[in-house]
Amino acid sequence: MKSLMNRLKTMLGLDKGDADSSALRPEKSTGKKDGAEDKWTEIQRLLEAMPADEREELMAENRSDCICPNCPSYGEPSAEKREALFCCDGKSQSIGAVEDCLCSGCEVAEKMGLDHSRYCVNGNEREQRGL
Repeated sequence: MKSLMNRLKTMLGLDKGDADSSALRPEKSTGKKDGAEDKWTEIQRLLEAMPADEREELMAENRSDCICPNCPSYGEPSAEKREALFCCDGKSQSIGAVEDCLCSGCEVAEKMGLDHSRYCVNGNEREQRGL
């Protein structure tokens, strides 16, 4: 199975050797000392460049892989009220305090190159990066 980065590059036609992904690079600094993009920043850039329907398909896949609905911070609410993908969508409307955060073990966090945690109370990756 291709990594998310490879899938994004394939969808945008950047894997053929004739296209240069540097054309999609942001002009402003990414916050890295050497000016290099981190994985999350590159993925965001590629997601913004792809057609909305393909981006929505990838996000639906992430939503199905998301472990947020299993978080112990929910306590015991009904399953239909459980939210997901806080790392992308932002803070929870149901969770007030974090108990035993699962973010660091999430497949979505790894494949999206996330650096933070406790998205349900602290906001999504973009918010926690101050962007």
